[in-house]
Amino acid sequence: MALFSDYINQAKSNLKFLFEVNSKAVAYYDWQVTVSFYVGVHLINAYLVKERGMSFNSHTETFNAINPANSLSPLKLSEENYLAYRKLYNLSRRSRYICTDQDRLKGQDEKVAYLTYDKHLERAIINLDKLLGFIQLRYGESFPIIEINLIGIKSSALQHFKYHKAS
Repeated sequence: MALFSDYINQAKSNLKFLFEVNSKAVAYYDWQVTVSFYVGVHLINAYLVKERGMSFNSHTETFNAINPANSLSPLKLSEENYLAYRKLYNLSRRSRYICTDQDRLKGQDEKVAYLTYDKHLERAIINLDKLLGFIQLRYGESFPIIEINLIGIKSSALQHFKYHKAS
């Protein structure tokens, strides 16, 4: 099983990759959202390993372990951090599969493509920033400030990201 430091190092490596992709190919929002989610995966795995020496083989098991509504779990996160991770997961699925689970669950047979735009990357960055802040505060880890280029900039109160308006 990987160590806490292994997960943190992988998260940092993926953050660097996110910066590289964003600085050279701004319009690939789907890949940037996906990378943001995988940074979150490594952060949550670092938390699980550090707290209980555990890792899980599926997203469902991880969600059950960190869900604040799961009264039996000693690994539950605050609702804010749980929702940040959940939103990253949902945005990543939307980006990877060009769909939403909600449409499937509503029983819609019609196929609708949901493309990924700058607003989705912005949402991913906002949620990733929350998880980075959680790990930094809990364990004293430091993460580099990542410069992100976006066309539409709405959020400015981020701790780990600096926005630049893309041209």
